[in-house]
Amino acid sequence: TYQSSPAFFLDVAEHFLRTRNARGLGLRILTNLCEINLEDPQLMRVIGYKLDQENEMEQAKEIFKRVLKLRAHEPQSYRDLGLVEERLNEYESAINHLWNVVTGKWNYAYDEIELTALVELNKIIWKLKNDKKFDSVTLPDGMELSQWETDVKMDVRISMAWDTDSTDVDLHVIEPTSVDCYYGNKLTSTGGTLSRDFTQGYGPEEYTCKT
Repeated sequence: TYQSSPAFFLDVAEHFLRTRNARGLGLRILTNLCEINLEDPQLMRVIGYKLDQENEMEQAKEIFKRVLKLRAHEPQSYRDLGLVEERLNEYESAINHLWNVVTGKWNYAYDEIELTALVELNKIIWKLKNDKKFDSVTLPDGMELSQWETDVKMDVRISMAWDTDSTDVDLHVIEPTSVDCYYGNKLTSTGGTLSRDFTQGYGPEEYTCKT
């Protein structure tokens, strides 16, 4: 029945979110999805990503906090929450959660996710430096300012993650030269690079290019 179908509620929420003067109803339907299964982190991630997409960051943060309680053994739980906190300008908490991704001991299925988190940490650190706000942040133990001497800038960065564990999703990027950058062609002549091919876990797979 539709009553127990998350996809149905997502579709209905999307309809009202795109309907004039019905955004509040769409958000209520979306957040009520949690009541279908209060202990389903996959469903909560779907809701959190959608709230993030809709710029409902405070609600997204609360969802990802719940996911973290249920899935503290998965680095994505820390990353998802940290990225939302960054958008809320809660930089100290964002740094702590992303640093957990970098320094944590994770299952081999999540190998190299720390590289993605390092790029995201670098972005926050240099934003704080450039805005003269670094003194307001206390770094976590083991993290030294001297480690962040270079502002790593990229012309293009595409990051793809998904909400289902033990799933293989492949990122393909067609460059202006018509070259396909993917797991079988990770380095292109234009400088495009692709991260590890995640065949388990939630990703992320990333494409970066500095021209």
